[in-house]
Amino acid sequence: MRRAVIHLLLFSLPIFCYALEPEIYHWRSFSRLDGLAGNDIRTIFQDDEGRIWIGTSSGLSLFDGIWRSFPSRYDTISNEIHSICEGPLGRLWIGTDRGVAVFDGRSWQSITFGDDPLGNYVLFAVPDQDGVWIGTYRGANHFDGRAWKLWNQKEGYLYTGVRSMLRDSSGQLWFGMEASALYSVLISRFDGRKWTRYTVTDGLPEGPTLKLIEDREGRIWMATPMGVGTFDGMNWSKMTFSDEVVAMDIDPDGRIWVLTRSSLMRYEGGKWIEVLLPQQAQKAQSLFIDRSGGIWVGTRENGLFFCDRTVRIHLIPDVRAISSDGSGRIWIGTESGIRSLEGENVISIGQVRSICPEGDSVWVAFKGGLARIDGEGRIIERIEGLPYEDVRVVYRDSAGRMWVGVGLFVSGPGGIANRFSSLILISQSDRKVYPLDATPSSIVEDKSGGIWVGTLGGGLAKISGDRWLWFNRKNGLPGDIVTSLMCDDMGRIWAGTTQGVGIFDGMRWKTLSVFTKDLLDNRVQSIAQDNLGRIWVGTREGISVIWDGVSTAFTTVDGLPSNDVTSLFVDKIGRVWVGTSAGLAVYSRETREPQTRITSGPRGVIGTTSAFFEFEGGDADTPSEELLFSWKMDDGPWSQLSPVRFANIPYLQDKMKHTFYVRAYDKNGNFDSTPASVSFYVNAASPVADITDPIRDSVVGGTVSLKGTAYDDDFRDYTLEVDGVPLIRSEKPVRNGLLGEWDTRLSADGEHILSLKVRDRIEGLFDVEHESEVSIKLT
Repeated sequence: MRRAVIHLLLFSLPIFCYALEPEIYHWRSFSRLDGLAGNDIRTIFQDDEGRIWIGTSSGLSLFDGIWRSFPSRYDTISNEIHSICEGPLGRLWIGTDRGVAVFDGRSWQSITFGDDPLGNYVLFAVPDQDGVWIGTYRGANHFDGRAWKLWNQKEGYLYTGVRSMLRDSSGQLWFGMEASALYSVLISRFDGRKWTRYTVTDGLPEGPTLKLIEDREGRIWMATPMGVGTFDGMNWSKMTFSDEVVAMDIDPDGRIWVLTRSSLMRYEGGKWIEVLLPQQAQKAQSLFIDRSGGIWVGTRENGLFFCDRTVRIHLIPDVRAISSDGSGRIWIGTESGIRSLEGENVISIGQVRSICPEGDSVWVAFKGGLARIDGEGRIIERIEGLPYEDVRVVYRDSAGRMWVGVGLFVSGPGGIANRFSSLILISQSDRKVYPLDATPSSIVEDKSGGIWVGTLGGGLAKISGDRWLWFNRKNGLPGDIVTSLMCDDMGRIWAGTTQGVGIFDGMRWKTLSVFTKDLLDNRVQSIAQDNLGRIWVGTREGISVIWDGVSTAFTTVDGLPSNDVTSLFVDKIGRVWVGTSAGLAVYSRETREPQTRITSGPRGVIGTTSAFFEFEGGDADTPSEELLFSWKMDDGPWSQLSPVRFANIPYLQDKMKHTFYVRAYDKNGNFDSTPASVSFYVNAASPVADITDPIRDSVVGGTVSLKGTAYDDDFRDYTLEVDGVPLIRSEKPVRNGLLGEWDTRLSADGEHILSLKVRDRIEGLFDVEHESEVSIKLT
């Protein structure tokens, strides 16, 4: 009895345990303007091929990278779609307000359950073993692959309406009821012999059971508008939220997600973590987590929202530097100090300029000096005796030596000024000070051990032993104010300046800028290379990602808190950390492939040796206008990436089958591994027309046998004419044989022109007629 009392007390207390900081991600939205059937999103489903199906109040839509919609036709399906599932043989079962439509990929079949409108109003569709369950206001209809059976047993109260259904791992059937004022049963369980009913008095939240889920631990989760209930095999526990619950789902990692009208929650580690919804998604009503972990949220009026959690935002303003220590801990330097991403406390040391790891600690260059901070956030060492306390940059080379740049840099309408500028080299046994005319801003080591030092106004120096080699605008550097340096995988030095990027290959400099259409802005502030080899260039107007000779933009449209990108860092697992003046963004590359479709171009037989194709692509994360494309013919090389959506291919070999391939690339470096393709046969040669007997300028009389060739692979007919008057027409090809006979007695004496015209067939929409003609003069 004591156990029951505690149980009831638990039911009376709503359970709240939230993470302190909500997770903020970038979302992409889709609406009727993108190809959706409607903006009122009722249900979302993913089939076995990974395609996303959307049920709306205006019809059905399919997304495989490119949107397609299926409006109501010939009364085979109602526009009011409530549920979608995939049953045996890959057929799609679509529940509507007037019954079920079954789609096998080519044709539709309508299924109804009598004449009662409530019996045809579908509330759910769920696959089960070799069949499907269809829930309505009159019970649950089960199809076992051969016949239908209506489950509306009084013992289970199924006749009150079934809104959800689950077969658990032990084979028991759970039915979620449509709540009413007359019946208090919310869930009925059938173990194969008897029914067990659960109500609010058992601890369930009130309202219709929207969804039933079994988690990896075997617990049963149920959701109603008033909250979420969990069943551990013995007892129910209830969790409530500050807003009406509208949907629930489970992700590939076994975590439970709950959607309310205004928020999205994830249950993980014994606590609820809020994932912030975009403002336009506040009237949410449907939720689906796909097999890649992507989040799909449908709204009542504003269409569909998608989040693959590629870009996460942390509300840390004025980020100036980012790095990680030996344990992988991320450190963020800001205008006011430094903090680790795991820690909540900021070490208030003033404006941080640069961070350099040493073991499980980091060296921090800041406006007041240079200090080393351990993983607990404690200052464990300070470097004293520097020529100036405004430390701009700190860097450790491969030999373990520390390079430190100090100085006062002032920039204004009157120009720039440097004071107290020095480069300090600190080793275990020595300290060297190199006075400079300009303040060091960035340092990097190249593949051969050379040290490159960028300055604010003095250009760039390469230090090899005691030799200093200077670069500036006079000998190839884009600008003298160097803000960032990076050595790429090929050993090239990338120098970011206020006038673009300079790339040094060991021989000469190459400039990237707005004018070469490689950068969003010439005021470069940071450079990094990711694990795909792409170069990220942070500017005042966003990031330019340079890859395979093509530059793509990454801005606030793609999820950045601000376009003022102050720092970039790539961690050990390939994530790109982006510091901006308004916050921190973390980019984690997703691997969902874009899709490609050829929209126009020849097929079958073509009658020319050139072909023109148009194509398009689609992706859940990358807008279609930002996709790149590459194409090839037959076994040839792929073309360079380009945003151009057409290809004009000349000089195709005649009498040969060809195949055109094209694939889309998204902003995450993914490409369509199953390129769109089309095959065709080139038949551009004209037919053979030749008169071999009689020969030209011959004198003939009586009945003359006309010999020669009239032939082609797709021969149609030939015509013999005398002085333009048809003599013979035949649809039989001739090769070095008799073409026909000419009775010259029917023609006047004198000169005549004998002509042979040969035509080929038009085989398909993309073929053209070819005609050959040969003429000879006879007397």
